[in-house]
Amino acid sequence: MPPVQALVIFDGDCEFCRIGADFARRRVRPRADFLAWQEADLESLGLTEHDCQTAVQWIDPSGTYAGGRAVSRALLKSPYPWKVLGALGQLPVLCQIVDRSYIWVTHNRPFLMRLLP
Repeated sequence: MPPVQALVIFDGDCEFCRIGADFARRRVRPRADFLAWQEADLESLGLTEHDCQTAVQWIDPSGTYAGGRAVSRALLKSPYPWKVLGALGQLPVLCQIVDRSYIWVTHNRPFLMRLLP
């Protein structure tokens, strides 16, 4: 496996976000390290607290991606079958759907938490 060259920055104070990050680490397995933004040196990463309070961040040598595009990027950098979903999420025609879906999830975290076992 190639060395890790990416970083996922998530909200460590959000239970839904922690569960999502843990699921991604264990099941999706993107080639990335995970770090709660509260523990990160945001300035050195070119991020602000507002960036990180608003959306998950994916940072790799090609740039920084936020929200749905960060999720798509993480999927793209994961083993099959996840990378197929990530590739689809990169298509211009689907980017808006991915972004809007991410926004819907962020606004409905309390409801979605009740659905988790």
